[in-house]
Amino acid sequence: QGFSPPVAARAFGYAGVALYETVAPGFPAYQSLHGQLNGLVALPRPAQDRPVDWPTAANAALASMARKLFANTSPENLAAIQLLEAEWNQAAAARLDADSRVRSVRYGQNIAAAIFAWSKTDGGHEGYLRSFLAEYVSPAGRGQWQPTPPKFQATPLQPSWGENRPFVLAVGDSCAPARPLFYSEAPESAFYQEALEVYTTGQSLTDEQRAIALFWSDDPGQTVTPPGHSISIVTQVLKQENASLILAAEAYAKVGIAVADSFIGCWNAKYQYNLLRPVTYIQQLIDPNWTPLLNTPSFPEYPSGH
Repeated sequence: QGFSPPVAARAFGYAGVALYETVAPGFPAYQSLHGQLNGLVALPRPAQDRPVDWPTAANAALASMARKLFANTSPENLAAIQLLEAEWNQAAAARLDADSRVRSVRYGQNIAAAIFAWSKTDGGHEGYLRSFLAEYVSPAGRGQWQPTPPKFQATPLQPSWGENRPFVLAVGDSCAPARPLFYSEAPESAFYQEALEVYTTGQSLTDEQRAIALFWSDDPGQTVTPPGHSISIVTQVLKQENASLILAAEAYAKVGIAVADSFIGCWNAKYQYNLLRPVTYIQQLIDPNWTPLLNTPSFPEYPSGH
């Protein structure tokens, strides 16, 4: 519960960095992200005379991060995390002596603890508990966001998320998009014409268009969310390429950082422009009975999180 797209993206970012920082010392061509990511201080490193088994350390780090980042998950999910961790530990026990296995597990757990401590200072810690801020008052006026059907949630989702500390960007508006179209209710305006295109397209969707919309819907609470969809695609590619551990760690770190910073930047812009949703505009000016194929989430329109 509470893992909306921005919150989920943040979790993928920290999990990816934890995996990468755990295994990078074992590969001479790779270096720590310490000093490259905002606020990331020097991390624990294994002693050179006491070898670490990198897959075992990675398993421990990811299991630990999953429990820390998804602290409110269900008992069934916690059991699944524990089972997956145990399976890898059993495989490691068949090829490692006890000292090496314990040392590798502790090292991975120490990296996870350090990364999680860093994560708690970014402004988004336990964001899943604060999806809607009761004290936030949305700007009012023509063209401004309004609660949308079917739930008409009075306050928008995560209005302060764009103020969180990014991983790489300096601040949330460092990579700001262009302004949206100038708001207008005139039928000849570009704004009206875009809304009309949405309306007319929605009136006669093909089976392919419906399938595409449903495939990319990525509803929170039911799916892995849009940033999770990106992670899922990475996983498919890594499996197809039979990727090494370090290549997988690099890919998950890069994509995790990218989606996390993208959602901070996106949410920063959303609450700067506070643009109304197509369903609001269309029902007010074109057809009061129109509804889109997918439910409209409760936050401003521009830019799109997808």
